[in-house]
Formats: sequence, structure tokens, C-alpha cells
Amino acid sequence: MLSSAAVLLVGLGSVAVPSVASAAGPENCTAVYEAAGPKVAGEPTELVLKDYQCGDDIGTLNWVVMKAWDHADYKGDSVEFKISSGEECDIDGYRWTSMPQYWNDRISSFRAYGSCQGVRLYNDTGTSGTPCGSYKNDVSWVGHMNDIASSFRNSSEKKEC
Repeated sequence: MLSSAAVLLVGLGSVAVPSVASAAGPENCTAVYEAAGPKVAGEPTELVLKDYQCGDDIGTLNWVVMKAWDHADYKGDSVEFKISSGEECDIDGYRWTSMPQYWNDRISSFRAYGSCQGVRLYNDTGTSGTPCGSYKNDVSWVGHMNDIASSFRNSSEKKEC
């Protein structure tokens, strides 16, 4: 457990990463991502971490794609995955190549929002590795992917791994 802020280097810059552990109860965090480059037809939009914050006043200016919890049934600490643009998911969707700090190998349940209802969780970073889990809509227990997801993809529909 870290008690002070650390700096995580991702993509084009650095992002301050606050501590997530709290004796007072579950910690709510937000990870904001932006496109790493222009959209390429037939390919998912690759995202890079832009901002990561924890606390009660984390803002609402970005579009929530998914919210994940570290326990089943949407309980425990949580993180919202947001994108800085308001574009809806299409069939190609978004590619989250890694989890924000403290969230690697931690997801047990999640809710998918908007048109991003298809979710694939991957064992390794870069949306690779086995096992992989394919889901649709909200999932109160990720089953065999519990506490092993290191990256994920969202799209407008469920796709097999």
C-alpha cells in the first residue's frame, strides 16, 4: 500500500496517482483515457491514460464507459473507466491496453454503460493472453477472470475472445 502520491508514466506524459487504500471504507476512483491516435476503420481505438484520481469529488466531465469493483456484486473499491471524447462505441470499440495503477488483477464485477455493452477481459496487458472472458452488459461476478484481468476491450456488441 502506498501512502503518498506516485507518478505513473504512460503514453505522452505523466499522471499523478493517489493512494487508493482507505480504512474509512471503499475508495471510488476514476481513470480518464484518451485516444492514442486517429480512428482507423476496422480497428479498435487504442487508449492511453490521461488522468487518475480517487475521492468523492472526481468530476463528471468525461464519458463513463465502464465501472469496475474489486468484489462481486458491485461491492468494495471501484474505478470508473472514462474517455475524454463523447463518442459512442461501435463494433470495433475501445482497447484499454493496461489497467490504471492498483487495478491490475483486481476486477471481480463491472457495469458497462452506453453503447459499450460488449466487454472482453484479458489476462495480460495489450489485450492478450489466456484465459480471456467475454461478457455482455453488467456482470456481478466475472467468474474465471476474477482478480486476473490486466487489460480489456469494449465494443457495441459481445465478441468472443
